[in-house]
Amino acid sequence: MGLIEKIQVEQIPKNERPLNLRGSEDLKKEMIKETIKPFEELLKQAKTEEQKEKITRRIEQIKKYWKSVCYYYVPQYTKKIFTKANEVAKVMVANHFTQAKFDRFWVEKVFGTEIAKAIFTEYIGRSKLLNEREQLIEQTIVKCVNKYKCVTRKQIIDKVPLEELKIHKIKPWTKNEIQYKKDVAEQIFRDVIEEVKQKYGLEYKRLNAEEKKRYNKNTSQWYVFKKE
Repeated sequence: MGLIEKIQVEQIPKNERPLNLRGSEDLKKEMIKETIKPFEELLKQAKTEEQKEKITRRIEQIKKYWKSVCYYYVPQYTKKIFTKANEVAKVMVANHFTQAKFDRFWVEKVFGTEIAKAIFTEYIGRSKLLNEREQLIEQTIVKCVNKYKCVTRKQIIDKVPLEELKIHKIKPWTKNEIQYKKDVAEQIFRDVIEEVKQKYGLEYKRLNAEEKKRYNKNTSQWYVFKKE
């Protein structure tokens, strides 16, 4: 946003500005309000105390852990910007960036902390619970590799102590609830495996002929194992 446009915006009463120009706190409140609206409707329709408890808990989680979206002002395109964008694109390709991989961790790792801060302006820190879940999956991966040498993702997920994920479900768990917890564990596995590979010197891929012979495997599944 240029200086003139900024002055023009500041002359508009705050409550009459476009939502993304009112300030991050106002934006956050409005976005939370819109996010929980469907759950409030469900709460009105809930027939049992168990349903009401689950929906209420979900609303409280949204209020507590909700993170604002990032929004950007696009500058005027020039030859200089396109040249710079091309240089950045080459770095991203060389570091195997994907849409799913474009997060604060990888941007900070490749481009540095200042660039990450400039992009993820609403970043307020990772929740303690998410960190604990990722550490749990990381520990499970390492334990399984140390014990079994060469393991599939499914074998690792089966060894995750699901109760330690701290996903609030009413016990006794049904089959669907247990599967839901395993799905959460599998998603976290996908999120952390690249970092865990680098941290512990592991591989996560299909085995070649020599590796199949070494680990006595004869399938084309993906395995986690130590680099030789």
